[in-house]
Amino acid sequence: MAKKEYPLVTMRIMTYNHENYIREALMGAFSQTYSPLEIIISDDNSKDNTFQIIKQIVADYKGNHIIKVNKNNINLGISEHLNKIMKMSSGELLIGAAGDDISFPNRVETIVNIWLEGDGKYKSFFSNAIKIDERSNSLGIYFKEIPLFANKLNDFIFDKRKIKRKIFEPCVWQLGATQAFEKSLFEIYGRGNAKALQEDGVYAFRALLQGEVFYISEPLIKYRIHSSSISNLGTPNSLKKFKKTQKYYKLTQLNDAKLTNYSNKKLLKKLYFYYLISYFEGILYSIPFYSNIVFYMKKIVKRIIK
Repeated sequence: MAKKEYPLVTMRIMTYNHENYIREALMGAFSQTYSPLEIIISDDNSKDNTFQIIKQIVADYKGNHIIKVNKNNINLGISEHLNKIMKMSSGELLIGAAGDDISFPNRVETIVNIWLEGDGKYKSFFSNAIKIDERSNSLGIYFKEIPLFANKLNDFIFDKRKIKRKIFEPCVWQLGATQAFEKSLFEIYGRGNAKALQEDGVYAFRALLQGEVFYISEPLIKYRIHSSSISNLGTPNSLKKFKKTQKYYKLTQLNDAKLTNYSNKKLLKKLYFYYLISYFEGILYSIPFYSNIVFYMKKIVKRIIK
């Protein structure tokens, strides 16, 4: 499918209690070299001064990018917040950013160039990143080698590239902080499950159903690692929450495959299998202290291995 030479692209910045980081995040977005670019800055009812800082910075902005600002009246959570932003967006390609991460100026331009060269083949993208701490000190590169992931549906169905990290953890994923995807994936499949925490995995799988996923080895963002990061599983409670919501993420994948009218029995059987595993894991993690035991056992094993 041929694309226009310079299609409108949307960069979405999702914020929640990011008052210490939002200025750097917005400066990264405003510095993008690509045009035409729509930047949606959406705050999920922060309890700190994040939104006040956003309004001040936007009022002072003199650039050519289209700026839209939104604040939710209640905290919607990741999935519902994304669903709302999707309806607000006008771009053909959506590039995600968190309010505590920093995009390099060439980020959008790099992704769009690969997207256009693929002529419709690539439906979703993710890139490498530079890890930074709460004070923006560099912690090194995120992927030291090419990550294992499914870039085509057959990679997931048949494990052609031996991409399984664990028997119950197929590599249908992306580094969510760096993700971009076609808006068509939302238009085809609609809203994500509000209880699913992993919008990156949802859209990675939708991309496999419609085309391919592309990995960009060049770091395109500074990815902040800290205790409030969405993907942080550094406590028993965070691990418990993650495991108890996995079934909704897996169920979304199963429903999306059915919606696409896939009759491939191997695919559907695999999706059913992973859903059942996540369902029973959710039950186990509902048992008092179970997540504590698993969390500390994993820490002990890692120390032994080291």
